[in-house]
Amino acid sequence: MSAPAWVAHLSTAELGQRYRAARQPIERSHLQIVWLLSQGRSEREVAAATGYGQRWITEIMRRYNTEGTGGLGDQRAKNTGARPLLSQEDEVTLQDALAEPPADGGLWTGPKVAAWMTARLGRKIWPQRSIATRSTGLSAEARLQLAGAPPAARQGGERGGARSLQKGLASRVDEHRAENPERPVEVWAFDG
Repeated sequence: MSAPAWVAHLSTAELGQRYRAARQPIERSHLQIVWLLSQGRSEREVAAATGYGQRWITEIMRRYNTEGTGGLGDQRAKNTGARPLLSQEDEVTLQDALAEPPADGGLWTGPKVAAWMTARLGRKIWPQRSIATRSTGLSAEARLQLAGAPPAARQGGERGGARSLQKGLASRVDEHRAENPERPVEVWAFDG
């Protein structure tokens, strides 16, 4: 594998100065790679000196050739991530749906929301993904409803509803302990 043609955005001396002055570890290692390559060293020599693979060294050189020093360093901040699962219109429609009882008349649950989303989006949505709708701006009441909280726990806003949910959970744990004194009772939760 050979390095792409060298584009001299900066001189070897300037690259050396920037490498020694860099304080961010990723930027510093990228500048070191480019600096060593600018001295005429082979990718194999640079790989041995830096511990990076030759493919990554070629990628760093490509970035430098294309964008200069602006292409070096940690580029993750430029990664916008995946497109949201639900559009804004879908989120509003879901909030409206959650304001009413589900078709079976029970409470909304993760699997029920997943089924709603599957129908809406036309592709399979697993219940674990539907729980993540908390981050889409759903109201505290809707989140508590999704968590399976009884209607009484969903009164009084997020703080009051959460307190009521905790009290209800504590009393249910006590009931299970009383029913099965010989068995330990564990409470599991996750923040999806």
